[in-house]
Amino acid sequence: LDKMVLGGHSMGGLMAQLQTMESGNEFWSLISEQPLDSLLASPEVIDDLRQTFFFQPNHSIRRVVSIASPFHGSNFSNMATQWLGRKFINIPEKLVQKRDQLIADNPGYFKADHLLEITTAVDGLAPESPMIAAMQSATRAPWVQYHNVIGDLEEKKVLGSVAGGSDGVVTTTSAHLDG
Repeated sequence: LDKMVLGGHSMGGLMAQLQTMESGNEFWSLISEQPLDSLLASPEVIDDLRQTFFFQPNHSIRRVVSIASPFHGSNFSNMATQWLGRKFINIPEKLVQKRDQLIADNPGYFKADHLLEITTAVDGLAPESPMIAAMQSATRAPWVQYHNVIGDLEEKKVLGSVAGGSDGVVTTTSAHLDG
């Protein structure tokens, strides 16, 4: 494909934006200050980590349209919803074992941080999440145009009196993407 338009709602808008970013060292530095190549792991694991944490923008994408995407996080990602998410969403045991083995094989390599324990997308959507900050500071592809559809409930209506300045879930401030 020569040119592509990506559209995404909520978390899908964040995922679409990630397709247009150059990660640099922004995401890897959240979990380790050591270079990836010094990690004691199989070549396959290192390759998987490299693809996960170091990426380039997709040159086919020319436009991203996001709808109610929490670019600055969501207050709905809090201790209660994160706990509830972990009760309903389970990471496959094989992945947990691989993660635990990787940590055991590389003592002191990873930062003592809860990011290695994240098991659901809800955990990473809190406004104070370092992943949200990394997304904000990562370089976006200059050839991509970004469009946001942002909901804002009328404050004079019943729901708007409680959740004004938002679409009911994502605040207009969080859905706003600079540039």
